[in-house]
Amino acid sequence: MIQIYIRSWTAQSVESEVHKCGNNDFPFVDTEIVRDQLYQLHVQNSMGPDGIRPTVLKELADVMAGPLLIIYQRSWESGEVSTDWKLANVIPIYKKGMRKDPGSYRLVSLTSVPRKIMEETIAGATERHLKNNAIIRHSQHGSQKESPV
Repeated sequence: MIQIYIRSWTAQSVESEVHKCGNNDFPFVDTEIVRDQLYQLHVQNSMGPDGIRPTVLKELADVMAGPLLIIYQRSWESGEVSTDWKLANVIPIYKKGMRKDPGSYRLVSLTSVPRKIMEETIAGATERHLKNNAIIRHSQHGSQKESPV
């Protein structure tokens, strides 16, 4: 098992003629959204380098949603991510071919489960914001999820 360090990111504001958002405008996220993300965790998934199992977070979703939301908001406001959440366990998984050939493996990165929840929560809030405010034109829909008809 190899442990790697992932560089931190900072939020940058995007300005357009129609809509302006500042760095500190946290996307609308409440405890129910975080709780729903926790309930949707796959308990068979592996834990990250922090040792927190998805099973524990799922079972304690009602209790953990509030504190996690506070952590996410503070991370958004500061533009920093906890050092522990930047670590990942990278494990080679055999694909096919000769086992001695390094090209026969793909790397899987196991990161912190709360970090993954934060990424999914903020990505969902950002997607809702872009959709609700018609910031992305119809011709720019290529990387968006399909909306149900």
